[in-house]
Amino acid sequence: MLYPNELPGRRLGERTAMVVHHHWYTFLRALLGFSVLFLLPFAFAWVLLQTFPWLADHPVATPLILIALNIYCIAVWMFFSNYFIEWYLDTWIVTSERILDIRQQGLFNRTVSELHLDRIQDITITAKGIAATTAGFGSMTVTTAEAKERFEFSDMPHPEAVRDRIYSLMKAYQERGSVNNKG
Repeated sequence: MLYPNELPGRRLGERTAMVVHHHWYTFLRALLGFSVLFLLPFAFAWVLLQTFPWLADHPVATPLILIALNIYCIAVWMFFSNYFIEWYLDTWIVTSERILDIRQQGLFNRTVSELHLDRIQDITITAKGIAATTAGFGSMTVTTAEAKERFEFSDMPHPEAVRDRIYSLMKAYQERGSVNNKG
């Protein structure tokens, strides 16, 4: 995990303004989905045993059903663990000079991208659905003059506050730059 005080390429005087992770509601929604996927085969096995009670004592069918059930549960657990790792380790760090986008993709693949505050041209906020509006999370897209650079932050808490903080940091960064150019 990358800690805010150990930023790559930290410049003299650069300070961390905020660290943003995914909103907790998005994890809760995924947890509910994985729970249903996890419990589904148990319900299926119960219905199967109620319909065909002789399967419970069958010397071949019972072990095969248990093995299939275990393999399925392990697979669901692996997908859930991968989702949790990506959800937990995806981070956006806003500093006094730049934005760092840290994306975890699987267990051993992490991408760190940065965008300097003086290159930001527009910040767009999107909140889709009732849950996003009431829970206070949404997506934020940061674009630059170059078409290839576009940062998209999905499911972040309070995107309006993050946008306002970035705008205030941009203004302070521009003021520091104009003072440095005069002196």
